[in-house]
Amino acid sequence: MAGLELNNLTSLTEVHMKGNNLEGEIPDLSALELLETLLCSDLSNNNLSGSIPSYLATLRNLKALYLQNNNFSGTIPAALLQRSEASLLMFEFSGNPSLCNSINTECSPSQNASQAPQSLSSNSRSSRGIIVGISVAGVLLLGATIGFVAYFIYRKKNSSLHNGTIHERLSQVEVAESKSPVSPIMCKLIPAELNVRKFSYEEIEVATNNFTTKLGEGGFGPVYKGWLDDGRVAAIKVNSKISNQGSKEFLNEIDLLSQVHHKSLVRLLGYSNEEKQVLVYEFMSEGSLYECLHGPHKYNSVLSWVTRLKIILNAAEGLSYLHEGCSPKIIHRDIKSSNILLNDQMDAKISDFGISRNQLISVTDAVPTAAMGTPGYVDPEYLGSLKMTEKIDVYSFGVLLFEIISGRRPIFQSLPSKQTKNITDWAKSSIFIIDPSLHDHYNFESVWKVLQVAHTCVEMPHVSLGITGFLMTPLLQVIAHTE
Repeated sequence: MAGLELNNLTSLTEVHMKGNNLEGEIPDLSALELLETLLCSDLSNNNLSGSIPSYLATLRNLKALYLQNNNFSGTIPAALLQRSEASLLMFEFSGNPSLCNSINTECSPSQNASQAPQSLSSNSRSSRGIIVGISVAGVLLLGATIGFVAYFIYRKKNSSLHNGTIHERLSQVEVAESKSPVSPIMCKLIPAELNVRKFSYEEIEVATNNFTTKLGEGGFGPVYKGWLDDGRVAAIKVNSKISNQGSKEFLNEIDLLSQVHHKSLVRLLGYSNEEKQVLVYEFMSEGSLYECLHGPHKYNSVLSWVTRLKIILNAAEGLSYLHEGCSPKIIHRDIKSSNILLNDQMDAKISDFGISRNQLISVTDAVPTAAMGTPGYVDPEYLGSLKMTEKIDVYSFGVLLFEIISGRRPIFQSLPSKQTKNITDWAKSSIFIIDPSLHDHYNFESVWKVLQVAHTCVEMPHVSLGITGFLMTPLLQVIAHTE
């Protein structure tokens, strides 16, 4: 293949030039459009010098940057350190004696990076409480790019690539093009220190008995029942080719749920990223709240009002933990009945964190171009501003309360006109909204108080109080006075 033509690489995702004795400075390639799709750059173990270019921090899709064991000098760009602090970038820069890490201290000529952590992305999570992950920002094209996926392959069959500057050697790099998704993930995007198990695909096949017991289908793909080798029953989600979720959501879910733990959040047991992307969760035997409220068997086992209150409280506790127990706070962005799972004791747990994000992203990442969430649950204010605050989840929670009280879907057709209605608008203008399947087996005062909370959630212009103050306290009072 002829020499590399950079401008022809419109879907470049990875640059691998590790250990090639490259010299000189990193060139200014900021004007090249190909960098918009770059996910990973590994320039480690060379003899590169000069300062680290600040434009690297502007590459919004960049998830991993490996610059360790070179001769870089000067101060690390603050924006790169901020992205790493927010767990938006796997950034490694150790082994550069003249490089200064100024994130916590003022740099002086005597300071060097040997005293700095080898990987800010991993250490900041443990020492500073940064929770959500390397994949919560940008659009992860690796494994999902339609058409050609191009990436650098450095060849060591001869010494032609070794020694020289990056400018000199780019013309000798060969390019491989593929119409197939790149799998498994080539970049080291999943940290090695995760507190969840990594399964082989063979172990997944054994656990599911070759995927024989299908529990359902979600946005990520089919869900199967599995039995792990330690005796635990699991729900195993397998990413499908037609899924609207990809590597970005997969990595986000792993990174977040491996670090946050609460009784009202579904527990991630492990994952696999070999032949397919697989997520392994604790088994929730009663399925989702959506199935209980709207499924084919909803009239056979109607949820009592007391059980509904328990589910509401569990979900509120999980949401309160995400907003007030995590630092930075986590915005789920897809609170809905199908993401509330129930175990055999009817304990409710929030699930599906694929599009969840921490609030630091609104400061350190690019401005979002589209609202995320499910129609009927999305805050109109968020649709207009795209500003990411906890109000997104609070509004969705209010819709969820209307849904639990009434037994209606967030968007439904009214009879006999068959006019499509939004549950929020309908609940505001209706007098009788209580689910008729309850047959008057409820405490009216209790329902009324929950209804007031629902109205507060969807009507407040912004969150002025913590979720515990305006949501948890009245709900706890309702529980205390309900038999």
